[in-house]
Amino acid sequence: MAVYQKAYICPFRNGRPELGKKFYVQFNPTELSIEEAIGAMDQEQEDQEQEKKKLLRGSRIGIQHPLKASGAWNKKTQMTLSVSLFFNTLEKMNQDTYEDVRKYVGQLYPYRNRSTDNSRNVEQIYFFWGSIAVAGLLTSMSVRYTVFAPDGKPVRAQADISIRGDYVGDQTYNLFTGEETGREADFGRNEIHTLIGEDPSRWRSRYVGKDNPRIE
Repeated sequence: MAVYQKAYICPFRNGRPELGKKFYVQFNPTELSIEEAIGAMDQEQEDQEQEKKKLLRGSRIGIQHPLKASGAWNKKTQMTLSVSLFFNTLEKMNQDTYEDVRKYVGQLYPYRNRSTDNSRNVEQIYFFWGSIAVAGLLTSMSVRYTVFAPDGKPVRAQADISIRGDYVGDQTYNLFTGEETGREADFGRNEIHTLIGEDPSRWRSRYVGKDNPRIE
């Protein structure tokens, strides 16, 4: 029987994921979109340099090539992974208190690099789920808040993110779990989230609603 696994995100530094700082997604994705970079300039290095010079001079007839500004010029193996992540803090419609879901969406904020003024301080993101592992830069992030508490506090959200970088699954798939030096981020402090944190598969027995856990 296959082992149930949760997707998680953590920083990627010095060629390795920092597992001690990971946080698990609340719901595993239903789909992943992977866009591969395609390069047409696969000649020997000397010939490739000559082709680049032709392109820079404007001789483009009959040549398929990536744009000069494209990363494919220097690294054709880079890929873009796009995924939708769901966040929910709502247990039932009539609660006494409501937890702001932005607390958990905010775990993605450090990877936006909005306040970084030095390339050495750029925070790389690492996404891992089963045998799929991608490390790179968060290139886009779009958040939609879909359910609100009576006081207007957002309690459910969908974050669509894209990561441009390298597939590193082969290098990190067998990382020894003993390297985890810290606790993963807790997803909520109430009863249902505590139980889910201890055993992610228990969300099914705790969920009260329709067939789709993402809607009420």
